[in-house]
Amino acid sequence: MQAPPPVNALLLMGTQYVNYSRRVLEYSLRYSPSTRVANYSDSTALHLECLATVFNRLDRYLLKLKPSKCSLFQRKVFFLGHVISGQGIECDPEKVATIATWPTPTSIAQGHTFCSLTSYYRTFVCNFATKTRPLHNLTRKGAIFKWTPECETAFQQLKQALSSALILVAPCNDGGYVLDTDVSDTALGAVLQQEQGACHRLC
Repeated sequence: MQAPPPVNALLLMGTQYVNYSRRVLEYSLRYSPSTRVANYSDSTALHLECLATVFNRLDRYLLKLKPSKCSLFQRKVFFLGHVISGQGIECDPEKVATIATWPTPTSIAQGHTFCSLTSYYRTFVCNFATKTRPLHNLTRKGAIFKWTPECETAFQQLKQALSSALILVAPCNDGGYVLDTDVSDTALGAVLQQEQGACHRLC
């Protein structure tokens, strides 16, 4: 597949003497996964302006959208395991339900799968690293799988925390940010908040 000129310009390889450009797209680029784009705005006028910018950029690089995959002017969208709405960003209820009914792991592989799934939502769980430490210890190289009471406690606490996870807000152009950090001998953490209205909200 021949690379169109606008795309070809993005595939340059440079040396100290000369620049090289590909005539055809590499296999990995031609068959790479599709990209998803989410755009949210505070008003219809701003939303139209943002959409025009996106469409112009796609047209410039000869990229296409699949109409059946597009949703415009929605008050709530499901995007990469999250729900984005006017209230903010929250976990996908279906994914949370899957985690809530997850059976107790009986092997290192099953424990690793559960940790990987819940780690995707770590920003929604306070003290995530501390709560999941017993579970992550099971997945270390050379570890012997042994489900202890500490593991069961961490397992249930994590499921409960995600079932009642907070709704995060999307940053806006107005309002300052507050970054709270903390560190101890066993963990470190940070919380980003933004002044929205009369209060600080988690981002």
